[in-house]
Amino acid sequence: ACTVDATCAGGKCQAGQPILSSKDWPVAAQYSGRWLGVAGRYGGRYMAVGTQQKSQGDIQRYALAAYDAAGKMIWSWQDTGLAPSALRGATTGPADWGYGIGDLGGDLLMVRETTAKGPPVFLWKDTGTQRGFSITKADNDYLYAVGDTTSADVSTDGRVWRIQAGSWKLIWTKTFGAPGQSEGFRAVSSGPESTLAAAGRREQDKSAWWLLADSNGVEQASGALTKGKGDCTFAAAIFSTKGHWVFGGTCTGEGLLAAIDPAGKPLWSQTETFNKPLDGTAFGALIALSDGSTLALGDAGSANRDRFLVRHGPDGKRLELQPLGVTATWDHGLAMALLPRRGLVLAGQSSKSKVGVSAPSLQRTDAWGRVDCKLSGGCTDKLQPDCDDANKCTVDACDGAKGCTHSAIAGCP
Repeated sequence: ACTVDATCAGGKCQAGQPILSSKDWPVAAQYSGRWLGVAGRYGGRYMAVGTQQKSQGDIQRYALAAYDAAGKMIWSWQDTGLAPSALRGATTGPADWGYGIGDLGGDLLMVRETTAKGPPVFLWKDTGTQRGFSITKADNDYLYAVGDTTSADVSTDGRVWRIQAGSWKLIWTKTFGAPGQSEGFRAVSSGPESTLAAAGRREQDKSAWWLLADSNGVEQASGALTKGKGDCTFAAAIFSTKGHWVFGGTCTGEGLLAAIDPAGKPLWSQTETFNKPLDGTAFGALIALSDGSTLALGDAGSANRDRFLVRHGPDGKRLELQPLGVTATWDHGLAMALLPRRGLVLAGQSSKSKVGVSAPSLQRTDAWGRVDCKLSGGCTDKLQPDCDDANKCTVDACDGAKGCTHSAIAGCP
């Protein structure tokens, strides 16, 4: 339930003061890098994973780092090998460990924190020209991971792995897709009874592709979305607290959102822009809130790239938009994670121009995606929302200083 946070563990702040924002390299004096995944931990800790380059023209290598609740780096680690590598997804798994997934020299790679002070342990590799993109906790001691694998005919198939995290035992792995055609998964989420939704891209018709399966990897339903001759991809998936799946991505230069029920029946789909038509809007991450709404992190713009958070209701209606980027910079929003009782941490990449040196960036918000205190003395860490008043004409929120609030939506009948 939403209650006034009497302890205000994150402290008080003056109106307009940032909650917390930081931009850090895994190590000093690097050329370029970005955070592609982030895992929230209890106590406000989080682990970010991504890529870095030491110098212009250098190969891309994976990097990861852990931070405390104040945004101070606890430890960092980067690959120093001769093969290209990347970590693209992260999740909080059993025992509150942070897990990461990617690939090293064409082989699937998964890593996990070893201790609170790091560095990571390299848990598992799966050979055979495979790439890992997303990982999530399934149930108890299990994880789901998704990506793609190259077939004998040189096409790619979407691939799913189910792993027992404690023993790091592979329970099963399966490929999905039509023979001779290329598909790949970029996102995964777990639902009731360990069902899973995987989403990504189907190359033959350039469509955003999704698939539902049970805990044994048996396909239950699948489908795709496209727009004319456009280019569409899903990059995020989540199971809503209202009991349906939501997918996010991009399609023909617009942000793409879609929802299906547990049986795979389409509920709604839509595209959105935030600056002007075809401005390259893309959704990169989703968070399900307890009132049934969904937070989507993305970016948009051609002259500059602006990062934003947008909240949608269970029916897809936009409820709230929060710009996060800095003027005259190139800000990408690529991943986010919920910090239990401490809001959100957002991860991505920032630079002064479209090309050139870029820095992996981290940003903190409250549970609704707001980046500063709305009133003097407000709590910097807001609680998870649980304030649904069943009125479609109000925006519901849980304020750590005032409790539930219900703001009227202008022009709502």
